[in-house]
Amino acid sequence: MLTSAFSGALGSRRFRDITGLAVVGFAVGITVVLQLASSAIKTTNGPDAAIAALDHAATVLSWTPFGAAWVLPADVAQGDMGAALGHAAVAVVTLAALVVGWWAALRRALTTPLDVPDIVGRVTRDSVVDRWFSGSRTTVIAGRLLRYYRRDPRRLLSVFSMMLAPVLVGVSVAGVTAAGGRAGGISLLIVAPLLGMLLGPTLAFDISYDDSALWTHITTSVRGWEDRLGRLLGFSTVAVPIVALVLVIGVLATGTEHLLPFAAATVAVTGAALGVGSHLGSIIQVPVPPPGSNPFGKGSGGGPLSIVVSLLTVVLALLVSAPALAVAALSYNYAWARFAAVPIALVSAAGAIVWGVVMGGRRLDRHWPEVLREVTYKN
Repeated sequence: MLTSAFSGALGSRRFRDITGLAVVGFAVGITVVLQLASSAIKTTNGPDAAIAALDHAATVLSWTPFGAAWVLPADVAQGDMGAALGHAAVAVVTLAALVVGWWAALRRALTTPLDVPDIVGRVTRDSVVDRWFSGSRTTVIAGRLLRYYRRDPRRLLSVFSMMLAPVLVGVSVAGVTAAGGRAGGISLLIVAPLLGMLLGPTLAFDISYDDSALWTHITTSVRGWEDRLGRLLGFSTVAVPIVALVLVIGVLATGTEHLLPFAAATVAVTGAALGVGSHLGSIIQVPVPPPGSNPFGKGSGGGPLSIVVSLLTVVLALLVSAPALAVAALSYNYAWARFAAVPIALVSAAGAIVWGVVMGGRRLDRHWPEVLREVTYKN
């Protein structure tokens, strides 16, 4: 029934890509629910209370289309024929409704003409990205990257995966805290610096997704620093507000006294990760799925090289931001560190970004043909 009902939408690649991301999100949601359920079991009256709650939930689900057919063997085994007849009726009605719905969806799919969108009208209409990112080569590159995040499922998946890791860490920490473990509430604040640290590998991999389209940068004489800064600007437009939101949520959950040190730590780590990612992205290009391919298919992970680049980016980002992180930690006990933490973090982040953009740009200026060869997909 669902296949027939969505037959028109299934022909759209964007719909299939969004569906794939929704499946990944659902799988992660199941993991989060299991972690929270485990923590709830530990904080309640023990396994007996958990089993009683599950039994009550199963009883409720048995009278819904999701559980009616599956509880029939238990009804018959227990000799409860009244419940068995009731559950059988729910199951039969559900099946009949599915058949009727499938027939109606199939008839509509076979008799409805295809809706061809007005491609020209949509493309020629100015968007917010066109208006805001059109003043220079750098901003045009940033605008193109923002369009890719909406249209290219490979880039969308990379950003989606990056955002999920801190969520899982935060839920795990919250679960340990709720269960009476050693992790304190302050551990929730680590999620924001962790997310900022993971921006580096994602930015480093970005140029690899261009494939042969990178030739447009070469033929239009785009400078290396313009490429590096444009990608950083477009990526930061999406990622940095999310990092800031995660930081604010952590501070509100744990106390405003943590705002200054963890804001400084987040700024330092995020800037260092963006700078290191900009530089490494010009040196090492990793294998990625070709344009138009399934982002979940074989080889979509980039192989061992992507793992090495990710670890290298994270380690270098931590080394670059180490002095600012030390001052942020000292700000809890020393007044001078409390006043110096944010300025030092800003200077450290700005220096790392400038270094990454300039050095990465110089490297691209010397090796554009080699980089184009590396990112072009080979069968």
